[in-house]
Amino acid sequence: NRLPRAADLFLQRLRELIWITGGIVALTGAVIGIAIARQLIRPLQHLAQAVDKLRHGHLTARAVVEGPIEIRRVAEVFNAMASELVVANQQRRQMIADIAHELRTPLTVIQGNLRAILDDVYPLSREEVGKIYEATVGLRRLVDDLRELSLADTGQLTLHCQPLDLNQLLAREATLFRELAKVQGVDLQVALVPEIPLVMADDERIAQVVRNLLSNALRYTPAGGHITVTSTAHEQGVLVSVTDTGSGIAPEDMPHVFERFYRADHSRSRAKGGSGLGLAIAERLISLHGGQIGVESEVDRGSRFWFWLPAA
Repeated sequence: NRLPRAADLFLQRLRELIWITGGIVALTGAVIGIAIARQLIRPLQHLAQAVDKLRHGHLTARAVVEGPIEIRRVAEVFNAMASELVVANQQRRQMIADIAHELRTPLTVIQGNLRAILDDVYPLSREEVGKIYEATVGLRRLVDDLRELSLADTGQLTLHCQPLDLNQLLAREATLFRELAKVQGVDLQVALVPEIPLVMADDERIAQVVRNLLSNALRYTPAGGHITVTSTAHEQGVLVSVTDTGSGIAPEDMPHVFERFYRADHSRSRAKGGSGLGLAIAERLISLHGGQIGVESEVDRGSRFWFWLPAA
């Protein structure tokens, strides 16, 4: 029952055609596969090269945004991360320089006075010893502030939160500052709205924020000026404000007031003992409580620092 010769020849040619077609398809698939692989490998190689450069400290390294959309997205994220690393590195260097500068000032005072006493330029009196002691107090305050910021940044700052009446806290802290304000010729007033909601907060940490704001207001308010502390219920929480009639803050300085060591008026702040860390600490503490802090100011009219904490 063999097929006719014509049919057998047809099947043979059909088989050959199938083999040839299969070979062409396989070859075409291989060529397309190689091309696709190259399109994938090339941007991945460029990305790997950029990562390797960044790993070796070349912070200007950037990935070429190319290839499929997924790889382009990875390259864009890498470039954004690299840019953030540049900013963080600049901030780290600036912070180290600022710390060195702040430490140098009290150390210079201590060294200079001790040298003068040893050389009999200054007498060994209570007054001279007092100057040295004041310098060590400033040095200790700077070290303590730096430690608190470090603990807050690493999440190791422990908060002992409990229901807190902010009105009682504000009245207490204002009483502590009222005598100092009187000595400086500044009128310190408290205007508290009764029956504000309690907040869940650490009493000592929030008191520290208030002290920082009051100290800052006193530092920049001249004799004859006014400082007002207020509280009010606001958006399911409590809004506290410390308003002064001091020198105010220039618009270009406003975005930086909560940065570490930032001073809008360098000479004046340092002369009055500011470490440049008080507002940075206040901002971090309020953030850890889930609140918000901000400032409004006008040059030669004064400033209003405020913070908000959610109700308990």
